[in-house]
Amino acid sequence: RARGRGGPPNRMRLLVLALEFAASTFSGNGVYCQSQVRALRGLGHDVMVVSGGPEGCEPEPEHEHASLLLQIPLPSWGTLDSSCSHREFAAGVAASAILSAILSFYPDAVLGVDWHALRPYQAMKAAWEATHAAALRDAPGCRAPPLVYMNYRLHGRTDPACQALEVEALGASALSLLLCRADRRAALDMLGTSDGLRPGPDLRVLLPPLRSDLAGIGAPAAAALAPRRTFLTCAVRVAPEKAPDRFVELVEELAHRGALGNLTPLICGSGWGGAWGTSLAARLLAAAPQAVVHTRFLGPAGLAEIFAATLLNVHPCEQDAYGMTIVEAASQGAPSLVQGGGQVGATDLLDPEAGEVFVADLAQGIPGLAAEVERLVADPQALQRVGAKAREKARSWGEVDNAHQLATWVEAVVRVQAAAQERESSS
Repeated sequence: RARGRGGPPNRMRLLVLALEFAASTFSGNGVYCQSQVRALRGLGHDVMVVSGGPEGCEPEPEHEHASLLLQIPLPSWGTLDSSCSHREFAAGVAASAILSAILSFYPDAVLGVDWHALRPYQAMKAAWEATHAAALRDAPGCRAPPLVYMNYRLHGRTDPACQALEVEALGASALSLLLCRADRRAALDMLGTSDGLRPGPDLRVLLPPLRSDLAGIGAPAAAALAPRRTFLTCAVRVAPEKAPDRFVELVEELAHRGALGNLTPLICGSGWGGAWGTSLAARLLAAAPQAVVHTRFLGPAGLAEIFAATLLNVHPCEQDAYGMTIVEAASQGAPSLVQGGGQVGATDLLDPEAGEVFVADLAQGIPGLAAEVERLVADPQALQRVGAKAREKARSWGEVDNAHQLATWVEAVVRVQAAAQERESSS
């Protein structure tokens, strides 16, 4: 099939490069990537995924989400910062067997998830240009497919070692998509184009959707479940940037004040079984023996059950690219308390001004935060009202909405490149 002739086909062939996908998922990156791939395929696009996975974890030959899934075993697993196996991932993509499969797939565009995808994309592009060297001289329409940079999180905010690659990826992409307005502003600052006086790359915001496997679980009525809503929940992975220790300190302060009452603190997310997570969980149980600790990464049914019984979900970090568990809690009628000021991406969807989420200054100190939580749990009507509004908003933006917008933008990128190649071929 010749690319660049008459614009891209309605049914695109998309290559996804993502360090984390479906193998031993440990963060929202893997969940979101699966969600987008599933929805893109549902719209009729062919999607090939090249991802990482822990050593010894065999990929499914016919994964339910991807048209084709190739998995590269990595020696280190469970992180996405500069300590992850990004070099091994890039080397794996550059292996001849993987490159051959990619070239045979012949993608129209490449969706690269986070900075880990830049070097793999460059390896694919070099192989493409080497393979099509003769054709490129005669027909520029054989140019390598464009990169659409899917920036799920700006790691350089907390890990400076990642920032140079993030800036390079933003500059190398035909289009970069970020999860929230705050991340877009931060990316423009990183690129030095936030003043609007200099042209910069095309950066847009694409809000993550409520994933279909949770949307398919019926949302209970907040009022009907009020007597059963007893959990004070914290659903974050154990990592410094997620501030799980702030939630533990909050519970310790509430217990010291005798303010827990019938509340049952609950923690869930990856990493609670690790060294730091175990230490934090021990402190939580010492302060509140009735607390519930989930050490496994929970699936949609488990999360829905927890959030359906959650009185208030506390998202303890001061900054988050999105915070998907906030929207997942909302889907089950559970309101959340999060950092204000637009520092948590989910507030781009759940509007504090519209009464869809509670916000506070989480940096005010634990006594002030505890007083805020006490005030909220003492007002069940407000909790029910915000929970109901949050549920309606969360369910208004789904996988199909997200994928349709993504595919529209990607198709426009492919058309622009096709038109440029047509001009080169005719000149």
